[in-house]
Amino acid sequence: MGLGTHETCVPWQGTRNNASERSIKPMVLSRRNWLFAGSEEGGQTAATIMSVIETCKRLGINPFEFLKDVLTRFPSAKTSQIDDFLPDRWLAQRQAQSQPT
Repeated sequence: MGLGTHETCVPWQGTRNNASERSIKPMVLSRRNWLFAGSEEGGQTAATIMSVIETCKRLGINPFEFLKDVLTRFPSAKTSQIDDFLPDRWLAQRQAQSQPT
């Protein structure tokens, strides 16, 4: 079985990393534009937001729906509820709410 031009086999794992490479492709293609993020802090903020968006995509969450809900509810949240805004916990809460009682 040959490997395609974009398919990399990791010898010590015996797995292919296509999913990983596809998930970072938008970031790699935009790398030059990020030189103009305004500051190092702006670049770190952009990286954090993109990480959250990619996590949402990996979990099958619509990133816009997630951000809209989180940014609406976040200002009135208690400090003890901060972890509830992580994508995996947000999804679990949504799934629990949609289950019939």
